[in-house]
Amino acid sequence: MADARRQAEAAERAAVAEEVAALVRASGWSQRESAQRIGTSAPRLSTYLSGKVVPSAALMVRMRRVARRAEDRTGWQPGDATSGTDRSEPRGTPPTRRSPARPRSG
Repeated sequence: MADARRQAEAAERAAVAEEVAALVRASGWSQRESAQRIGTSAPRLSTYLSGKVVPSAALMVRMRRVARRAEDRTGWQPGDATSGTDRSEPRGTPPTRRSPARPRSG
């Protein structure tokens, strides 16, 4: 029984780590910037991404909110088959953040 519980907990940690990774990708920011925006440190975020530590429910809510804002900004959602107009990107790849085109002087 204890072994089955350990296996279930490991699977749950992995699922949370996968969701955290998808949410960080969805934000479009670096891992360091994502950590700052959700109110944690980059090393701590790394422990969430590895599954070593499970974030609190409140922090998961905050991460989802940040990702939702990114979705509103780009239209991309974690797990989308494509991330926009470039169909060559692999599944689940967030769109790159591009600078607005600058008018040419001349």
